[in-house]
This record gives sequence, structure tokens and C-alpha cells, in this order.
Amino acid sequence: MLITTLLGLSLATRLMNSPVHAPAELFAQQPFDGCSASQTGTGNTWLHPENVSLDDDANYATVSCNGTKKLVCTDFGFDSFFSPSDGRTITGVRVRYTGFHNAFDITEPANYYAETRAINGNGEESSVFNKTEVNPFLPLSTEGERFHGNNFELWFDNSDWHGWLSNSTSAANVGCTLYLNYATGGLTTPTLSLDSVEMRILYTNSAGKAGWVDRKARSVHS
Repeated sequence: MLITTLLGLSLATRLMNSPVHAPAELFAQQPFDGCSASQTGTGNTWLHPENVSLDDDANYATVSCNGTKKLVCTDFGFDSFFSPSDGRTITGVRVRYTGFHNAFDITEPANYYAETRAINGNGEESSVFNKTEVNPFLPLSTEGERFHGNNFELWFDNSDWHGWLSNSTSAANVGCTLYLNYATGGLTTPTLSLDSVEMRILYTNSAGKAGWVDRKARSVHS
């Protein structure tokens, strides 16, 4: 009897001290399952742009930051998560960049910027954009991150994100374009090393619970 009581007290103590977990879908991050880019860029503006689709921290897409450059990232594979009848409502779309700069030119004038525009299921860029006007766009030497968009940014008026993402054809078009503008004629020409471009789709399910899913681009070109 004493042993049974002690075991019962031990179990009760462990239950009391155990963390309370929210329902799985409340923070329903879906793991990245690997992919490869279908295009590798043109004109050597970007070197190895396909590297932003890799699930590692060792291979980078690089670009010389002099003038205006852009990188188009699409086909994030969201149709493997969303379906037409899943009852989810998209509440926000966010883009995350990781990487670093190798130099910083303090003589650059104020027309420096890094800008993101979303791409919808019809392949159209948004007129809404998120812009970073600080220099550098990503940290110096040590890898860091920068976010464009937020938990409530839908980028398009009258958007149909759920319809775009739950259809394999339109989901392949969904993505983002990164525009970089660096003034020319500075003392140095920094190189940007971009490790990854990731989109986060935030949603509520039919029960009103919030969740999100992350994916990396599977098609990248300049």
C-alpha cells in the first residue's frame, strides 16, 4: 500500500511539473523536406543562386553589390500542406533571408535599399513591398537574418492565398522577388552571400487555432 501511494505521489508530482503543450496545430511548423532549384540564373549576376534552396549553412548564392540586382524565388511547395477543403484561412505571409555581407561602405548615399515584393499564384508581383533602407541588409561577416512582411501582411488587395497555395499549378508560381540597389562609385563593392530564402504562411484553421508553415524556394533565378 505504501509503495502504491509513493508511486502515485511520484506520478502526480511529475505531471504537475510537466510543461503544458498547446495543440500541435497552434505552432504547426512543417519541416523543410529538401529541394533543388530549377534554374541557375543568367548573366553571372548571381553566382549559384540555386544554393538558397539548399537545407544547409555552407553553400551561398553570392552577388556583387554594385548597382541594381534582383533574385526571383518561387515554387515553395506549399501545395503539399494546403488543400482546397482544409478549412484554413491565410492571415499573413512573411519572407526570411539569411546570410551576410563581407564589407560595408560608409560612403554609400541614402539611395541604398533592399526590397521584397510577393508573387501571387498568377505569377504577378505585388505593388505592396517591404523595404530595408539600412546598410548593410544582412550582418557583416557573421550570418544573420532579415524579415520582410509580418504575421498580418497579405501583400495583395483581394488576395486568394489559400486558393493559390492549395493548387499545384498556382502554388508553383507563388514566391517573392528580392531587389537590391547599391549606389555605385563607393570605396568598396560589398559582396552579399545569401544562404536561404524562406516563406512563412500564417493561417487559422476551421477551429480558429493559429498555425504556420515554412518552406524554402525550389526555383531560383536572377
